[in-house]
Amino acid sequence: MLRSPEVNELYSSGLHQGVSGIEEGTRTLSQEKSLKAVASFDWYFKQKLFIQALGYVHPVSDFIFLEPQNEFRLTIRGAFPVFIYKQTDALIYGTDFLLSFEPKENVKWLFKYAFVKGEDRSGNRPLVNIPANNLFSSLTWSFKDSDKFKRNSFSVTGKYVFEQKNLLVEQDFLPPPDAYFLLGLNAETNWQFGHNPLRISLTVENLLNTKYRDYLNRLRYFADEPGINFVLGLNYEF
Repeated sequence: MLRSPEVNELYSSGLHQGVSGIEEGTRTLSQEKSLKAVASFDWYFKQKLFIQALGYVHPVSDFIFLEPQNEFRLTIRGAFPVFIYKQTDALIYGTDFLLSFEPKENVKWLFKYAFVKGEDRSGNRPLVNIPANNLFSSLTWSFKDSDKFKRNSFSVTGKYVFEQKNLLVEQDFLPPPDAYFLLGLNAETNWQFGHNPLRISLTVENLLNTKYRDYLNRLRYFADEPGINFVLGLNYEF
């Protein structure tokens, strides 16, 4: 696979307001060249249990990445961290695991695990900005349709994100954030409004109001992620 550098990777030069950081492109970046090998195993049991295990290896020559610099640059708007687009020979590999179990017709349990690791083979060190390993699980109950409300469901979700330990202290402005757990709720229904359904959903994110920071969010240098959040969704099909 080939990927040419994006315009911002080549010519960025200044403050990126959205993430409060100064980005500098490199005009001499060349194309990324990569291969990817994937192996997977799927297993079904009586249409109630499904297990999938997947592994992949992804070597990339001239991998383009945004590297934090050991520098804070002072501007008329304040001091901001500096990032430069660079290239290296990289190796990205990992595994994904999925388990889906339906003990009853109206109950479904889902479990996922994701492991990923990145190596800077040219610099003989870890690769920055690789997602931390994580676990996700959800338990969903489905309820019978009524005259007006159909496809009714209620879910409890949980996500555990491990601390990103595959990183050297000098590679970033701050150490990777601590591990964290997020609990969520979701309720959905479809109201038969005339001839078309109105999909109604209510989602509660970070139910426990956990204080945490996401490693991949560059605003983590300055602030925590949002606390408990309620999201009401309405979707009408014309």
